[in-house]
Amino acid sequence: MRPIRVFIPAAALFLGIQGGANATSVYFNDFESAIGPQVTLTSGSGVLGLDSVPSPGSKFLGLNDSLADGGLGDNEVTLNLSTLPAHTTMTVQFDAYSLRTMDGGFTCCGPDYFVVELGSFTRTTTLGGLTQAFPNFIETGGTPLDNAAYTGGTLLSLGVFHPFSFTIPHSDSSVVMSWSMSGLQGVFDEGWGLDNVRVEVVAIPEPPTYALLMAGLGLIGWFSRHRQ
Repeated sequence: MRPIRVFIPAAALFLGIQGGANATSVYFNDFESAIGPQVTLTSGSGVLGLDSVPSPGSKFLGLNDSLADGGLGDNEVTLNLSTLPAHTTMTVQFDAYSLRTMDGGFTCCGPDYFVVELGSFTRTTTLGGLTQAFPNFIETGGTPLDNAAYTGGTLLSLGVFHPFSFTIPHSDSSVVMSWSMSGLQGVFDEGWGLDNVRVEVVAIPEPPTYALLMAGLGLIGWFSRHRQ
């Protein structure tokens, strides 16, 4: 009869596999080749398209117009996801691309507000070099000009990629998420885009998973008793 110590690591491995499997990616798009039906332009004007960053040559979500790197302007973009697996939390990550001469919190020409909404969850900030609030948010005590020393983000040829990440309680089978900016001077002067949008949920294991776990633990107990 095998010693019980052989089965304990096996049980631990099973639990580790199950725990790691709970994080489920339900959406990702780096907008290098397609937009997909889940993303729509819900306010403003124009048609969504794939704009280009001249250097390093990657693409991002913008408008299909004559300005190949113009971005989205004063428009709202919405992501609709449905038939999500049973879950308890949701993590959303994306890059907001601020283009050209965005003024951030300056009252002379802005503020240039960026808003992300995920159900009842809303976060508002300003983007624009040394005048921005990012990565601080108005809803959590930030002000349009409160982070002038911030130098984060990835500088590209036309602007800066700003990385966002939120984890919130969420259990609905669908989600509607939107992004928008306001206060911009126009696409030839200011613009913004989206890239690398990822949505993950912490899935609830199906009942058979629990049954299998309990059966495994029962076998461990049986072996433990009968090896005496």
